[in-house]
Amino acid sequence: MKYGCFALALALVFWLGCRTSSGSLVKNVKPETGVQKAFKRYQDLNATRANLTGELTEVRDQLFALPKGAPLTMELTRRYATLNSRVSELAGEATGAKFEWQAELKKAEAAKIQEKEQEKNAKEVSKANKVVAAQGALKLYTFSIKSDPNTGTSSVKGRVENSGSVSVTDVTVMFELFDANNKTVGTASDFIANIAPNSDWDFNALSPVDGAARAEFKSLKASGDLPPLPNPVKPE
Repeated sequence: MKYGCFALALALVFWLGCRTSSGSLVKNVKPETGVQKAFKRYQDLNATRANLTGELTEVRDQLFALPKGAPLTMELTRRYATLNSRVSELAGEATGAKFEWQAELKKAEAAKIQEKEQEKNAKEVSKANKVVAAQGALKLYTFSIKSDPNTGTSSVKGRVENSGSVSVTDVTVMFELFDANNKTVGTASDFIANIAPNSDWDFNALSPVDGAARAEFKSLKASGDLPPLPNPVKPE
């Protein structure tokens, strides 16, 4: 009796283990993509067409081998006509399936391009929201040198945020400029009379020289004492 109960318990444990294992396997199986489904249908239709074409050839050979007026002639002729019609239908279906597959490929490629573009935009947004320097309630975000092909000038462009609850006046931001050889070539600065609370200033610090390839933050100043933040932000 003991052995019987033990065997029953062991079988139950084994059954539960197999059930859990099979359930896990089902959960881990990825669903077929539109491209995979379309390609599988195209393959299946071509395989069916190839098989029926082989049957059609066999029936034709049998017909040619029969003597004139043989009893099987009519039956094989009907069989040949049926197979020939189905092979023709499959040819059209396979062509349509090929177009569907190609359309799914284009959709998948477009989705990949869109995904990469979204990732790129997300990185740019993340980079644009990176704090480079903080001075009281003022925060300087990522900046860069931009050229204007219409005027032939270049400027350091970026954003300063007043994250405080009061206006900040007479704000000046200044950058050190370097050429392609990492040699100092001058400074660029911009000024604004007032930045309202919880608002941004898109500055445009014009470079006084040609050939500035890189800019480094030098200072961020305002008149009087800047209102501090409750939790000061440290540059990243």
